[in-house]
Amino acid sequence: MRFRQSLMKYAQRFGVARASRKYNKSKSYIYFWLERYDGSVESLACQSRTPHSHPNAHTEAELKLIRDMRRRNPDLGLVELWHRLRLRGYSRCVVSLYRVMCKLGMFPVKKEKKKYVPKPYQQMTHPGERIQIDVKIVPRSCIADPELKLYQYTAIDEFSRYRILGAYDEASPQLALPAGIFACLSCPRCLTILQIIPGESFVNPFTFRICGAIMASKLNSGSSQVSVLAYR
Repeated sequence: MRFRQSLMKYAQRFGVARASRKYNKSKSYIYFWLERYDGSVESLACQSRTPHSHPNAHTEAELKLIRDMRRRNPDLGLVELWHRLRLRGYSRCVVSLYRVMCKLGMFPVKKEKKKYVPKPYQQMTHPGERIQIDVKIVPRSCIADPELKLYQYTAIDEFSRYRILGAYDEASPQLALPAGIFACLSCPRCLTILQIIPGESFVNPFTFRICGAIMASKLNSGSSQVSVLAYR
């Protein structure tokens, strides 16, 4: 706005033609702002271009009908509400109804999702403290037999990153059991936690009891708790 004010003062003092050459603006542009300029810089601000009225805008009777129907049916869906309005003489399309309802603030405000705050990673202090078991599908490009389908079970120690791999032709809780037992038998005596990544729907309670019993038999005398965890 200060640029326009400087342009207006120069045009009033030296003329529009000279101001047009100096500021590289058209004469119509300068005349347009000269009509608005009253000596204050606020008069040179851009005004709203929104029309004050429109011939196709919703009438007050239509707005009252929408408000009344929404007040009586607060939980009604948009299409069902539009259908009931049509039965009562409403002639607009559903898109127009949606726009005017947004303008009137009739839709509930969406609650902001709680921001995910990652938990700090629990650093392991010794080998075998926690072992994770995961299962993945072996890609077809890695199998010579085109009809064979394999699943790779991986047991990995979080401290030393020592891995134990096993391939089976199906993915089931019955096969997660030998993988968990093999991981328990291969780990040091200080194993306290066994994480099974596929989740509770993949691992049945029998697998938890067997792995927990094997881990309990390998605990040191100073340990007092064994846990078998399942993560999705």
